[in-house]
Amino acid sequence: MDNETTVPLETELKLALTEEAAQRFRAHALFRPPGGAEPEQRRLVSTYFDTEDCALAKQGLALRIRSGDGRFVQTLKSSGDGGVVFSRGEWEWEVDGETPDLSLLSDTPASAEQLRELPAGLKPLFFTDVTRTIRILHLDRGTTAEAALDAGRVVAGDAEEPVLELELELRAGKPGPLYRLALELHAESPIGIATESKAARGYQLATRQEPHTQKAPEIRLAPALTAAEGFQRITDSLLGHFLVNQPAALAGATEGIHQMRVAIRRLRAHLVLFAPYLEPHARGRFENELQRVGRVFGEARDWDVFCTEILPNIQETVHASTWLHLLHGPAELRRQSAHVEFRRECAAPTFSALVLSFAGWAADGADTPELLGSEELRQPLAELASGLLDALDQKVQRRGRHVGEASDPELHALRKSLKKLRYGVEFLGSLFPDQERQRFQHRCEALQGTLGAVQDAAMAVSLAESLAAGPRIDLAPAIGLLAQASGRRRRDALHDLSADWLDFLAEPRFWS
Repeated sequence: MDNETTVPLETELKLALTEEAAQRFRAHALFRPPGGAEPEQRRLVSTYFDTEDCALAKQGLALRIRSGDGRFVQTLKSSGDGGVVFSRGEWEWEVDGETPDLSLLSDTPASAEQLRELPAGLKPLFFTDVTRTIRILHLDRGTTAEAALDAGRVVAGDAEEPVLELELELRAGKPGPLYRLALELHAESPIGIATESKAARGYQLATRQEPHTQKAPEIRLAPALTAAEGFQRITDSLLGHFLVNQPAALAGATEGIHQMRVAIRRLRAHLVLFAPYLEPHARGRFENELQRVGRVFGEARDWDVFCTEILPNIQETVHASTWLHLLHGPAELRRQSAHVEFRRECAAPTFSALVLSFAGWAADGADTPELLGSEELRQPLAELASGLLDALDQKVQRRGRHVGEASDPELHALRKSLKKLRYGVEFLGSLFPDQERQRFQHRCEALQGTLGAVQDAAMAVSLAESLAAGPRIDLAPAIGLLAQASGRRRRDALHDLSADWLDFLAEPRFWS
């Protein structure tokens, strides 16, 4: 899509409800006059069209015909920015019937010409059938929102799933009040954040595919943004990366858990990057909660790596692999237990509260920087970026001063500081020339990979030893073999460490 084209945007926060929560919200005082208009109820049936191989979905598009109240409305939606709120391109037309009118798409990403070139024609793939209860809400700071409570189902062939969610769509004003409304509702009756649109759920039913994982998207910041606005844009991108991988992670995808853990680390690095300008009490509470959640997610990820990567790789290099086979059963049990804790954490009310409050804090702070902490956040981010990266870089250099004699805990601390610097470069790098930034990132990644190999070797032994706690003396030979193989990997990494460190130090700081 041409970035210069004006795109009509739909901005909404989707909340997943239990039946109990839905009943409470139907009669909630927040939805009554004078804050809310009298409710309207209607039945809406939406049929989604695509080709057999889902050509539109592959382009990030969804095309539907919605019927209700004797009218037919054709809608095209593009994929959104990936934040906590859905911000998506949306084009709508009233049409005469249940068949898409392709001529209406000429000024959209799915032009009629493009659709005619598809290898197969459009056909209905799935539909949603919901009863929608709508209220218009007048929130603080001039914000108007539409609250739509949807109850129904999404159907694809003989497969279907229930739908029960509350959509808060921004009609006018800023999104901050939407988050505060959601938090107020959450305090009354815990709710979840709906991480997938009805269209995404329908495609999964129609194609029988599991939810897919996504790596962190590139962050592009305009130089004219204030630091507070930049903080909000980065926050939204990081929380979006966090949430978009939740369905795949809950479905058991190891890469989904990995990406959610990466997102937590990036969120913590984000707080460290902006720490000089953030109010310390709020920042500290967010940091502590992210650290706690990160430990739960990290446990699941570490056992995934141990079972699916470390043990198979070492067995290929160790002759007595039958001994190592004894570790598989106990390790798999620990892995399953860690996944149970991961799923429990995702379902906990504190999980939704963390995401909603972090996003709301950043959204309101973009307009009122004092809420974030410092008046200086009103300055252009481009003017503060060099100082923020300098602070991270100096910490890395202090921790790496005696890298050749550093202990494993010291190397681990260096790796964590280096990772924060690399993330900071990814967050702010678009404010600087690409070529110089990419060279510096490559140096960071090379050094991080070497330090990671040292840490992974130590982690492998630590996890294996935890399996032998108590009466499992039968695992001693296997742990010994694993320790030998891990020791060799550690020595190889340490052999490269000094050269990688010197290369990192010699690389010009592109932000200076």
